[in-house]
Amino acid sequence: MVSLVIKLFTLSILLTLSIHSEEPKPKQDKFDGIISTKDKRLAELTEKDRGKVSERLFFRGKENDYLVFYDLDGNESLFRYRRDKFDLDAEEKVKGLFSGHEYLVKGEFQGILSFYDSIKKIYLNPPVFLTLAEILEQEKKEKEAQEKFEKERLEKEKALGISPKESNDKKEEKIKALYNPKFRKPVFKFISFESLIPEQIIH
Repeated sequence: MVSLVIKLFTLSILLTLSIHSEEPKPKQDKFDGIISTKDKRLAELTEKDRGKVSERLFFRGKENDYLVFYDLDGNESLFRYRRDKFDLDAEEKVKGLFSGHEYLVKGEFQGILSFYDSIKKIYLNPPVFLTLAEILEQEKKEKEAQEKFEKERLEKEKALGISPKESNDKKEEKIKALYNPKFRKPVFKFISFESLIPEQIIH
């Protein structure tokens, strides 16, 4: 009788251990990233984004007096964080930045670093810094030049007896982007940053 009780007790322990071993283990915290495809891209910045901005971006590194951040498309923006290389206080404020990490970056729009003159059709080396007012003036000149070209084209076609057709370039007007990844980089005055990566993931 005693041996039967011992066997039953042993069997119950084994069954208990088996059940617990088959229970699903709790999932460990997994970090898949905070920045998503729904977040605004740098190419979507327009003149409406003048003044202070707050963008979710990845940190690439430092370039002279600028912090370089990029979006999901890999397009870059520059945030000026120091006056010069002797500005040690500014260096102290950004030492928590890590390359490849995601941040909510705050800044104030200053202008555009332009690598191409769209009117003269030439690349600029070194690139030229343009304020918002200069950008809008340049785009006004581009529009006037395009309208002049279009007018001359229609007059030539009319003189040749060709039925004038509307240019394919003449489409519904939208707010023109301030940023073109091929030719321009937006420049901001750096204000602050906030890590989007949970602290436990970093450590």
